[in-house]
Amino acid sequence: MQKYRVETIYENNMKDFVLLCNVLLHGQTIHGLGPEDIVQRVMLQAWEKKEKLKYHENLIGWFVVACSKECKALYRRAYTEHRNVGHAVELNENIVATPVQDSLLR
Repeated sequence: MQKYRVETIYENNMKDFVLLCNVLLHGQTIHGLGPEDIVQRVMLQAWEKKEKLKYHENLIGWFVVACSKECKALYRRAYTEHRNVGHAVELNENIVATPVQDSLLR
């Protein structure tokens, strides 16, 4: 079975890519995704593009940039969701709807 360059680069440098993502994520998990998950996502992207990346002149650089972009996108998504949703408000049981609102709910 032929081993693709993508697979070899991943196996030889996985710890370095995880370390890079750990630094970029400041050791945090965002939306349940940690550095290992980010690297696995990038590997899946690389595997889907393995024929294109077969002759890429700087495959390690491609992985570094892809990991950086994936971390940045994850941060951006978390920031946007936090900004748009804000903090949860507790539901108070003493809230009573007006008669007009009550009729609209039925």
